[in-house]
Order: sequence, then structure tokens, then C-alpha cells
Amino acid sequence: MENLSCPNLIDEFEKLAKERSYGFDRGLVPSKIIGATEKSGQIWFLMAWKNQAAYEYVPADLAQSLCCSLVIQFYKERSFSTPNDAP
Repeated sequence: MENLSCPNLIDEFEKLAKERSYGFDRGLVPSKIIGATEKSGQIWFLMAWKNQAAYEYVPADLAQSLCCSLVIQFYKERSFSTPNDAP
């Protein structure tokens, strides 16, 4: 239990997490949003990149600002209406 109280390690981890680079920072071009998840109150998109085999989770707010058309397309593909939604 003594290892659970390590504020220095936690601070260092949080600092590194904030400095993390995403595909956008490495010059990759997003091709599609594969899925989404929520972690610690934040939405993350699973992003596919052009000419890359690996996927990567990116914060939704970052994706919304850098590739808003893909975000809109992702939500449009997953939206649906029911008969009760008709005017």
C-alpha cells in the first residue's frame, strides 16, 4: 500500500500526459473516426490515419478543432430517427 502514495510520480505522469503528441502533431492526416469512448469525463475518438496501420485515441476537442468534417461524418453515420421523432 505504501506505493500508492507517490505524488511525485503522479505529477510526472500528468505532466507527460499533457505533453503527449498525437498523429496531428506528427504530421499524419486523419482518414476516419473508427469509434469513441469516454474516460475520466472526457470523450476520446479512435482515429485512423492515412497510410498508417495503427489507430490512436485522440481527445474529441482536438479532433473537433482539427478535422471537424470527420467528427460531423462520424456522428451522422451513427444518428438515427424513430417514428416518434417525425413532426
